Amino acid sequence: MLRMTQSVHHHIDASDITESFHRVQYPERQERQPVIRHAQHDLRSMPTVALGSTTIDTRTYDDGGRMLTSVYNNGVSETRTYNVDNTLAGISYSGASIGNYTYG
Repeated sequence: MLRMTQSVHHHIDASDITESFHRVQYPERQERQPVIRHAQHDLRSMPTVALGSTTIDTRTYDDGGRMLTSVYNNGVSETRTYNVDNTLAGISYSGASIGNYTYG
């Protein structure tokens, strides 16, 4: 529980005008941050990402642990390709409402 109370006194000295602000109280926030869970397998990659009990991302990896695909729960798919030296060669997206996108 976090409660913030702030007292501010402000006086304006012009023709006997005085303003005074005594207290600003911020409401208590009861909201909690969502819990994001990551399921891991032996290559230390994350095949699933969940928000609460809902899976929001499912991923596949190659034998070297590089992410190949990522499928989001909104239907968007991401596919990655790599160069021989393991650097990222390209990323393509499909299923997005704005169309498809390719990098690389």
